Amino acid sequence: MADSLELLRETVSSLTESEASCTLQYIRKLRQESVREELKQLFHDALFVQIPENPCEPLPKIEPIHGKGEPASALLIQDRR
Repeated sequence: MADSLELLRETVSSLTESEASCTLQYIRKLRQESVREELKQLFHDALFVQIPENPCEPLPKIEPIHGKGEPASALLIQDRR
């Protein structure tokens, strides 16, 4: 017995243009509804609803290191000219 995807491919290949258009709209609607349901489930999940007031401390400022000589980017540009 052929699997579901193979049967679906055979059926879709025999559709007219208007039937294919209607089927595509229906599939898109189904996908949107399933996404909405998943979002509703996440809304009721405490992990996704509660946001901590101060999730982390600010990162400390770090001074950049200044090396000696020409920057590597300048050397690469000179080499390519």
